[in-house]
Amino acid sequence: MGSGFDWNLAQFVSGINRLSWVSTRGRAPRFLTLSPDASALVVANEGTDSVVAHRIQADGDIDDGRVAAQTGSPVCITFIHP
Repeated sequence: MGSGFDWNLAQFVSGINRLSWVSTRGRAPRFLTLSPDASALVVANEGTDSVVAHRIQADGDIDDGRVAAQTGSPVCITFIHP
Protein backbone atom coordinates (compact mmCIF):
# COMPACT_ATOMS: atom_id res chain seq x y z
CA MET A 1 0.00 0.00 0.00
CA GLY A 2 1.12 3.56 -0.61
CA SER A 3 1.92 5.89 2.20
CA GLY A 4 2.18 9.60 2.71
CA PHE A 5 2.92 12.05 5.42
CA ASP A 6 0.53 12.86 8.25
CA TRP A 7 0.65 16.65 8.32
CA ASN A 8 -0.76 18.66 11.18
CA LEU A 9 -2.76 21.03 8.99
CA ALA A 10 -3.76 23.28 11.88
CA GLN A 11 -0.13 24.44 11.94
CA PHE A 12 0.00 25.16 8.19
CA VAL A 13 0.27 28.91 8.58
CA SER A 14 3.25 28.71 10.93
CA GLY A 15 4.93 25.85 9.06
CA ILE A 16 4.38 22.22 8.19
CA ASN A 17 5.53 19.59 10.64
CA ARG A 18 5.89 15.95 9.60
CA LEU A 19 4.34 13.91 12.39
CA SER A 20 4.22 10.37 11.03
CA TRP A 21 3.51 8.20 8.00
CA VAL A 22 -0.12 7.39 7.14
CA SER A 23 -1.38 4.90 4.57
CA THR A 24 -3.03 6.36 1.50
CA ARG A 25 -5.11 3.13 1.43
CA GLY A 26 -3.88 2.39 -2.07
CA ARG A 27 -0.87 2.03 -4.35
CA ALA A 28 0.90 4.76 -6.31
CA PRO A 29 -0.60 7.90 -4.76
CA ARG A 30 -0.48 10.36 -7.65
CA PHE A 31 -2.29 13.48 -6.49
CA LEU A 32 -3.59 15.01 -3.28
CA THR A 33 -5.65 18.10 -2.51
CA LEU A 34 -7.84 19.65 0.15
CA SER A 35 -11.61 19.53 -0.29
CA PRO A 36 -13.17 22.94 -1.09
CA ASP A 37 -14.29 23.37 2.53
CA ALA A 38 -10.88 22.16 3.83
CA SER A 39 -12.56 19.38 5.82
CA ALA A 40 -10.70 16.55 4.07
CA LEU A 41 -7.41 15.66 2.43
CA VAL A 42 -8.25 13.73 -0.74
CA VAL A 43 -5.77 11.35 -2.43
CA ALA A 44 -5.89 9.81 -5.93
CA ASN A 45 -4.24 6.36 -5.86
CA GLU A 46 -3.41 5.56 -9.48
CA GLY A 47 -2.19 2.00 -8.83
CA THR A 48 -5.37 0.81 -7.10
CA ASP A 49 -7.91 2.93 -9.01
CA SER A 50 -9.18 4.62 -5.84
CA VAL A 51 -9.85 8.07 -4.43
CA VAL A 52 -9.52 8.20 -0.64
CA ALA A 53 -10.76 10.99 1.64
CA HIS A 54 -9.07 11.58 4.99
CA ARG A 55 -11.09 13.78 7.38
CA ILE A 56 -9.18 16.61 9.01
CA GLN A 57 -9.81 16.60 12.74
CA ALA A 58 -10.28 19.75 14.86
CA ASP A 59 -6.68 19.48 16.07
CA GLY A 60 -5.37 19.30 12.48
CA ASP A 61 -4.59 15.58 12.43
CA ILE A 62 -6.07 13.40 9.68
CA ASP A 63 -7.95 10.13 10.13
CA ASP A 64 -7.21 6.77 8.44
CA GLY A 65 -9.42 7.67 5.47
CA ARG A 66 -12.20 5.98 3.56
CA VAL A 67 -12.48 5.02 -0.09
CA ALA A 68 -14.65 7.76 -1.61
CA ALA A 69 -14.59 6.44 -5.19
CA GLN A 70 -13.30 3.64 -7.40
CA THR A 71 -12.34 4.80 -10.88
CA GLY A 72 -9.88 3.85 -13.58
CA SER A 73 -6.37 5.12 -12.83
CA PRO A 74 -7.11 8.51 -11.21
CA VAL A 75 -4.30 11.04 -11.71
CA CYS A 76 -5.98 14.25 -10.52
CA ILE A 77 -8.99 15.44 -8.54
CA THR A 78 -11.23 18.34 -9.55
CA PHE A 79 -14.13 19.69 -7.52
CA ILE A 80 -17.10 21.12 -9.42
CA HIS A 81 -18.89 24.01 -7.75
CA PRO A 82 -22.63 24.38 -8.47
